[in-house]
Amino acid sequence: MNIWQKYFWGLILLTKQFILASASPRRLMLLKKLLIEPQVIITEAVEQTGGTPAELVCANAETKARAAAAQINGDYLVMGADTVVSIERKILGKPSNKKDARRMLQFLSGRKHSVYSGICLIDTKSGQVVCDYSRTVVTFRYLTEEMLNLYLSTDEPLDKAGAYAIQGMGSLLIDKINGDYGTVVGFSAPLLHELMQQLKLSIADFVIS
Repeated sequence: MNIWQKYFWGLILLTKQFILASASPRRLMLLKKLLIEPQVIITEAVEQTGGTPAELVCANAETKARAAAAQINGDYLVMGADTVVSIERKILGKPSNKKDARRMLQFLSGRKHSVYSGICLIDTKSGQVVCDYSRTVVTFRYLTEEMLNLYLSTDEPLDKAGAYAIQGMGSLLIDKINGDYGTVVGFSAPLLHELMQQLKLSIADFVIS
């Protein structure tokens, strides 16, 4: 390795690294669409279940981010995120099985609901923590028994808040959305950008060219 190669790799090592504290492939996909290739840390953080949807997603996003930050040393930006579906003051998380998924989908059929996604960022160098959430309103089609059976014949509903994936076959269930699409998938990219700005950072700082 010559002196210029050492200099180049030295700069890389000095650059703040991005960590995603989530096992969600959807959130990883959204970050890659922003040209960010994060390291992934999956934690055993215990998620909360109480509070308003906005309070809940922010609290759980922070819990995940703090759990990941506690495992590392160095200059990192750690992102935790959480998503829930809310309808009639009820919060729908991930279904426990296909029977539970059917119950959720029947409850959502032909109605509007809100999807809340929270983001928490921790700058491990400065210790700063910023959290916020975004909300998108989704209107479901009236679901026939045939459509329910078709969708439930896949495994797609089982690990999704509200038992559907807007980016997959679940798009067939949806009439329209009002708000940010990414919020329903896993997090809002504009919100991520705003939170980074609060930390005096930019998405461009993490783009892999």
